[in-house]
Amino acid sequence: AIDNGGAVEIIKGKILSNVAGRLSFKEPIVQQNQEIEVEIESNITKKIEFLGKTIEIVPLNEKEIKLFVNNPTKQFQNCINCDRISKLAIIRTRRQGDTIKPFGRGCTKTIKKLMNESGLPPEKRENSVLLVGEDIMWLEGFGVAEKYALDEKTKKAVIIKIIKEDIINA
Repeated sequence: AIDNGGAVEIIKGKILSNVAGRLSFKEPIVQQNQEIEVEIESNITKKIEFLGKTIEIVPLNEKEIKLFVNNPTKQFQNCINCDRISKLAIIRTRRQGDTIKPFGRGCTKTIKKLMNESGLPPEKRENSVLLVGEDIMWLEGFGVAEKYALDEKTKKAVIIKIIKEDIINA
């Protein structure tokens, strides 16, 4: 039995933990600077496995782009304007000194400060996913950087979706 708050490594690299009576499989906290290069194309869906998560980069059609621009929802924050990026990007974890200007916030912050202010638990910070081109375009849980947000002129865009690890109810 695993007590509440406890964890056990069941096979190399896989940890089974009990949080509030819910069992979940997790990857151990990884060292920073893990990264994968990805080509972002506004007409092809991509699925990338990274740190125990599946990251989907899904193209949006013109109708969907207009819908997101005219009715910004939480999902809007996960949309990236492909008209403003080069095709190649890096999916990686955060690094010391990384900064982002989240859409709608009006100021640039270090990712460390943003995560501290949000109350994100330290064990989740190290495995947070970033999409980086010339600079940070998108941060898991916080959304798109202002520079890469959709607007009324956007012709090509993608939405980032993260599928997390499966959780097993105890």
